[in-house]
Amino acid sequence: MHEYSLAQDMAEVIISALGGARRLAAVTVVMGPLSGVSWESLSFCFTEIASTKGLGSPELVVRKTVAEMRCSQCGHVWHSDDFEPGCPACGSWDRRIVSGREFFVESVEFDGEDADEDHITSDGPKR
Repeated sequence: MHEYSLAQDMAEVIISALGGARRLAAVTVVMGPLSGVSWESLSFCFTEIASTKGLGSPELVVRKTVAEMRCSQCGHVWHSDDFEPGCPACGSWDRRIVSGREFFVESVEFDGEDADEDHITSDGPKR
């Protein structure tokens, strides 16, 4: 189960970005349908790891993206939830995946005494 390793890495990245472990209320991740990550497994693993690493019991929130494909033959663009075999317009298998593989921590929200800082995103602190 690679979600366990992902959850460990997420916790380490968060702790490093914050300069140490702090209690969190929520962690938001961006995840595409082609990322290969099981949301249920990741959520279970992250809950356990977060508590052992001093991050409290943060809610893991997912912001799902869509997978966008572009046909290399006819230029047709379509959205899909999986690695659809071919272009719905011309049937070509020659397509480029434009988006849908994303997986990253977008933001964290603090809990308790740290809540006055509101949350931190991948772009820096937000109020």
